[in-house]
Amino acid sequence: MAASKAVIYYSHNQGDKMLFQYCFRQLLVSSGEIPIIAVTHSSISGAFKNIVTGDLPYNLSSILYQMKLGLEATDADVVFLAEHDVLYPPGYFDVEPRLETVVCYQTYIYSINKQYCWRHPPQKILSQVVCWRKWLLQCVNRNLHALKQPGHCVAAEFKPPHFDVIGFANSLPSVDIRHGHNFTKMACDGEYCYDIPYWGDHKSIAKQLGLHDVAQGAMFKEGEFS
Repeated sequence: MAASKAVIYYSHNQGDKMLFQYCFRQLLVSSGEIPIIAVTHSSISGAFKNIVTGDLPYNLSSILYQMKLGLEATDADVVFLAEHDVLYPPGYFDVEPRLETVVCYQTYIYSINKQYCWRHPPQKILSQVVCWRKWLLQCVNRNLHALKQPGHCVAAEFKPPHFDVIGFANSLPSVDIRHGHNFTKMACDGEYCYDIPYWGDHKSIAKQLGLHDVAQGAMFKEGEFS
């Protein structure tokens, strides 16, 4: 019997609405009939369920708290984390971890900003997580507890004990969008390019995402992202 699935989408709703709306429309297309549990600071439309938190501090504790609310609002076996500034391709949500104690990360990822595209080497990015819900909820609760301890640092990724962390590569890449309001830093650790497989050339993607309207003050210096 196939495992049931859900998407846990989280957003602070701050930034370019055109970009976020475009990404969410793509998420709806790519996820198909898989329900989306959206945990957001303000209400959005189109999700199967929308949990509105109101304004929260812009930090990792808030992100983990939003994940926790989403995970507790579904009884799906397998969950995918989804962020408001990532493009998820068709076929992305076909993945199904075979083992309950495996945390999977999609590793075929490009980034785009106003000027360039670039492909990342395989790495663990929070927006690319898929695993079994009950284990992820344990991870989130553990990290939330750790963040409350003096001097304890928790990275924006999951390295839980007693888990196997593996990477997988879809046939089509995800696209992480660097727009000047990102929570995490991601240095350009790959070669610049002007085309992303499936998604198209840089100019057309940037236009669809509204990146051509990014203020000059939010531009990135080469090798420096925020």
